[in-house]
Amino acid sequence: LDLLREEYSRFVENDQHVADLHVSAVPPDAVPMQVVRVIRSLNSQAVGGLSADLRDLPLVLDSIPCDLAIEAVRTILGTGATAFLRNVRPRTAG
Repeated sequence: LDLLREEYSRFVENDQHVADLHVSAVPPDAVPMQVVRVIRSLNSQAVGGLSADLRDLPLVLDSIPCDLAIEAVRTILGTGATAFLRNVRPRTAG
């Protein structure tokens, strides 16, 4: 199990890989403003309208560095919303 964790961390949880972050559900009992804060921290261009975007899901942020994306997913899940990563790839793959 330790070997798998180390390999996962080495391959995925680093800034040499990127992934697409999907926010797929923000239930009424979740904390949407925390989700908005997380998204803004990842994408400084996402300024206005994020609250509206969260009503029209899924919301996808492309090519987020994996070390930041994984932390964002953990934070978003902690708010009661649903998020996951797809298409993990080396940064050079685009």
